[in-house]
Amino acid sequence: LKVFGSNFTCRKSLPTFWLMVVVRARSVTSSRSGNTSANHSSQSTELTVGDEFPANLQDQPLSVLKDHYAGLKQQRRFHEAEQVKHLIDQVRANSEMETYRRQCAEQTARVDALQDEFRKERDAINLQWDLSDAAYEDKANEQRDSMIAAHTTEMAQSLERWHDEIFTRTPRWSGELLKLRKIEDCLSKQDRISEAIEMQRRADQMEAMEFEAWKFKCDEKIGLRRKNLAEKQQSELTALDRRLRAGMFRQEQGRKQECEKLQSRLNLKLALIERDQKLIRLFPNGSAPSSCNTSMNTPAVGGA
Repeated sequence: LKVFGSNFTCRKSLPTFWLMVVVRARSVTSSRSGNTSANHSSQSTELTVGDEFPANLQDQPLSVLKDHYAGLKQQRRFHEAEQVKHLIDQVRANSEMETYRRQCAEQTARVDALQDEFRKERDAINLQWDLSDAAYEDKANEQRDSMIAAHTTEMAQSLERWHDEIFTRTPRWSGELLKLRKIEDCLSKQDRISEAIEMQRRADQMEAMEFEAWKFKCDEKIGLRRKNLAEKQQSELTALDRRLRAGMFRQEQGRKQECEKLQSRLNLKLALIERDQKLIRLFPNGSAPSSCNTSMNTPAVGGA
């Protein structure tokens, strides 16, 4: 009653009083609502004008998208901020995938370059060992031919010496032959020529038989010496061939060991590259440390 004046003193005028209160309250509420709506409308218009979506928002850098996302959150435009956040995640995923593909391509190029360098060095090693094997084989053939020539000369000289030593001796005739020769001489002295001729014929036949027997024994003796010398020379040639084969085996082992060392270095390099690829999968943002030295000439980690 004090607020609206002193005219409202009668009980009968109470409905009119409450009607005026309701009308007054509605007018105040409507006025406030209008002011609030105007303020929101002006604020929304200001945000939209200030932070509109760029036409090529997907082509913007990640830093620009992050700044735009932060501005939308400050303006409490969460629906639009969520869309920008999804776009940021998509751009980040695409960037990480592109980085991963690029790093995988680099790793593949490193593997190809490493294998190409390995093939070149292996070919160089094989060429070097081929030349070494050829030189060793020539030297081995020269030594073998020299030994064979020496053996041939030794055999010829030995046969000549044995022939002179054995066949220049006078054969040892039997007592019966010597007796026939003595009888032949006695018959000749007694002028018993016909009997002497018969005795001479018998003595000559016996001498021829004994000479053939003596010659056979001499040949047998020379043959035995020749056989012993041939066995000795063959053993020497066999020993030489054994030494030459051992040398060739050492050549092969040297080639094999050098190729194995080269292969072990390659395997270590490939293992390091594979570890880098695993690190790339674990750190797709490109922060993975690279510890692989792709040079075949430089020892890698581990002393290989």
